[in-house]
Amino acid sequence: MKKSLLSMLLPAAMLFSAAAVADNDIDIPINGDFRGSPSGYSPAPGWTLTAGGGSARILPTTDADDFMLELIAAPAQPQSVVSDTYQLTGNTIKLELKVNGAGTAAFGYQLLDATRTRVLAADQQAVQLTAYDQKIKRYFTLGAQTGWIRITLTAGNGSTARFRDVDADIVFGAAVPAQPVAAPGAIAAPAVAAPAVAAPAVAAPAPAAAPATAP
Repeated sequence: MKKSLLSMLLPAAMLFSAAAVADNDIDIPINGDFRGSPSGYSPAPGWTLTAGGGSARILPTTDADDFMLELIAAPAQPQSVVSDTYQLTGNTIKLELKVNGAGTAAFGYQLLDATRTRVLAADQQAVQLTAYDQKIKRYFTLGAQTGWIRITLTAGNGSTARFRDVDADIVFGAAVPAQPVAAPGAIAAPAVAAPAVAAPAVAAPAPAAAPATAP
């Protein structure tokens, strides 16, 4: 019995469709949602607190099994944490996270050499914090670099930043789109009043000198 043309084409079409939607990202297995971490643990499993004079702790959210990492920076310097290091085999890092707080924060990466002791390159994205979660996606292009990479999270000078759902992927041959501007999400976070920022004073222009008049 001859098979219909449709029955022969359908499996091939399904295979093509599955390949078209599959991505080539490789998840970096960082503990970026801090799920199951004990409240108050400093800073968090898989993360290291850098010198900065500030502090780090894990706090629960309104979800019973969800936790966030809070960084509090000293007034005169930032405070950061860095993740464990991971083998880099792609040319782009895609970083997604949620953050809220007061002041400013930054997130990014450090590229390390084969010994994992020397930083070869680094980049980060700064964000103005609000009392509500901002959902952020950012691509960092690395070119043809190889080596080891780690993720950095930072609270700016005198700031309090709370990070949730941090996810990093190594992307192969990605065409990096225009970087989106972080927009406030719809997820309410613990209310933290953002400090009022006074508008900078603008000096009035000096009056022009009167032209000299010939006697």
